[in-house]
Amino acid sequence: MSPVANSSRTKFQVSDRVAANTLSQVLRDALTGPNDRGAPEVVWEDRGSQVLLHVGRLQVRTLDTAVVVAVDVETAEFGESQLIVRFVFGKGRDQATFVASSDERVHGHPLVAARWGTHYRNVIWTALMRMIETHADERDMRPGRITVGKDQIRLTAEPPLPLPLAELAALHRQRHSADEERLTDEREQENPPGPAAKS
Repeated sequence: MSPVANSSRTKFQVSDRVAANTLSQVLRDALTGPNDRGAPEVVWEDRGSQVLLHVGRLQVRTLDTAVVVAVDVETAEFGESQLIVRFVFGKGRDQATFVASSDERVHGHPLVAARWGTHYRNVIWTALMRMIETHADERDMRPGRITVGKDQIRLTAEPPLPLPLAELAALHRQRHSADEERLTDEREQENPPGPAAKS
C-alpha cells in the first residue's frame, strides 16, 4: 500500500478517508499476494483446482452502508464469471469496525462461488481489517468506526481502552476468528465441492 497523505501534516500509510479506487488497489494487492503484486491476473490453486482471477478488473462500490467487491474469474470448466461479495456495516451509533454482515453465499456462478467464494470473502475481509488496524496503529489508537460514503469509506480511530478492557476485546476478537474458522470448516465439510462438470 503506498503512503497516502492525511488531512494533517503527518503522512500516514492509511488516511482517514479512503477513496474507492485506493481501496480497490489495496484489495487487488491482497488477492495477488506480495509475490504477484501489480499483476493484472493471478491463478489460485487448491487441492487440484484452479481459478484465474482478473484482479485488474476488480471493482469496488460503496452503497449506503455496504461495500461491494466484484472480480472477474475464469475456470476451465465454466469459463468467465464473477465473484461478488458484500459487507454491510452499521449506521449511525451502530457503526463498528469489527462487525459487518455478509450474504451467506458469495454471488456468482453457483459452482464457482461454492468452490472459491469463502476464500475470496476471507481474503477481502482480512485486507479490510488489516487496513483498519493499520490506520489505528499509526495513530497509537484502536480501531473505532467505519463509515461508508459515496465512493469512499471513512475510518475513525478511538483512544486505547484501559488494559483489562483491551485484553477482553482482544480475547473476543480471537474467539470470533476461531468461531468463523470453525463454521467455515463445517460448511465446507457439509457442502464439499462437487466433481468438475465437463464443458
